[in-house]
Amino acid sequence: MFSDAFVLLQTLFIMIMVAVVAVTFTVLHKVNVLVVDANLVGQSASIFDYFGNLSGFLFGFFVFDQLAAYTNLKNNYLGGYWGAFSETLFLTSVWFPGDDRATKEFKTTIVRWGLAAYTLMCGSADPDTSEADCTAHCVNRGLLTTEEAELVTQMGGAATVPLLWMFDVFETNLAGKPGDAFKVFKIEDKILGMRVGISSVLTQVSSFGLTPLPLIHMMSALVKIVSLSFE
Repeated sequence: MFSDAFVLLQTLFIMIMVAVVAVTFTVLHKVNVLVVDANLVGQSASIFDYFGNLSGFLFGFFVFDQLAAYTNLKNNYLGGYWGAFSETLFLTSVWFPGDDRATKEFKTTIVRWGLAAYTLMCGSADPDTSEADCTAHCVNRGLLTTEEAELVTQMGGAATVPLLWMFDVFETNLAGKPGDAFKVFKIEDKILGMRVGISSVLTQVSSFGLTPLPLIHMMSALVKIVSLSFE
């Protein structure tokens, strides 16, 4: 559990908060600012008991919640992306069965862009990876050309940019073919599935809206202190 930097940080904050409160009460007692009597000791014990139980509950909740989030991300979001991508490749092979150079290049381009979108998504989800490093990695692996990487950079490194290109090339290459309207609708549905997978992954790994556990502990402890002061 402590290999997760967030869990380790929350645990350290909790320990520091407990130590600060204990030292503060001790110093106030030593300088005779605060007189420690049996009633105060009982109230303090009640506060720390409440605080400790809350800490244990929230810590356990966080761990199991993270496990559930990981499973959901892996099975639904990443699985959804790869499922939609594999179906896109399957439909491409069925609708474009030719082995001429142009068809092969078209199929290769679809594979490149799908893998590039996934790589860009991984780079966006990693706080230690910059946008420039991620696009350079795509170029080095042959997933993006230099010109394509420049376009991605202009769009802020968005992982969905290659998927937008897929929309355009499929509409162009399917135009005039039997059932082109249905095929365009079908392939766009799969590409949208890939886009949903990317946006869901990036939303899942975002810390936006995540209330820090130490803040929850502090607020709960203050509420308990105030309630005890009126008893």
